[in-house]
Amino acid sequence: MEFDYIVVGSGSAGCPLAARLVERKQSVLLLEAGKKERLNLSHVPGALVYTIGNRRYDWAYKTEPDPSRGGVVEDWPRGKVPGGSSAINGMIFIRGAARDYDAWEALGNRGWGWKDVLPYFRKMETADEDRDNQFRGGLGPQRASALRWRHPISQKFIDSVQAAGIPFNEEISCRESEQAAREARPPGRGSERAACVDSAKEPVGIRYQSVSCSHYGFALCLRRDVPHGKTF
Repeated sequence: MEFDYIVVGSGSAGCPLAARLVERKQSVLLLEAGKKERLNLSHVPGALVYTIGNRRYDWAYKTEPDPSRGGVVEDWPRGKVPGGSSAINGMIFIRGAARDYDAWEALGNRGWGWKDVLPYFRKMETADEDRDNQFRGGLGPQRASALRWRHPISQKFIDSVQAAGIPFNEEISCRESEQAAREARPPGRGSERAACVDSAKEPVGIRYQSVSCSHYGFALCLRRDVPHGKTF
């Protein structure tokens, strides 16, 4: 079996790269570590309490001791399943502060200002109800949905922050870096997680065929003409 490209890692960088190549009619072999899922737990948002720290899904890295906090060692989850860390993370979809991007540009990094990266953020996502405004996207592969239920105490917290003089903003991923907002949109559709391995294949009809699945990892064939059969 021959491929035009081999992409190592099916996380938030590898999957979009592989999908773009397939859009251009290239065949891709996408490699990922880990075992095959039997119950598709990574598609269940609440299952992160099971997948994080579980070496079947997570590399379970640890940080170095932090001398500024008495030698604290923290968990550093990294996904070991198709979709990489996007298949086990806490589903908080946020872009970062616009001021940081502008600061990078001011340091001489052309093309990294907020005005430059915002079109790509919008292009990659479809927000609630396919909304398309000046901040969110409505035509991209990555679904981003608002939480369906909000704890009453969260509104009390926002009220107290506003009382302290910090403005409320309905859209957390806008230009302001100091704001009160309800939540970042989790990447998903309805009640199901949308890992990047799912989002990257959907718009162009790509199907992932398992060509090898061992104790150590996956080899996934990406083509637009993959025959029906065993897919992910």
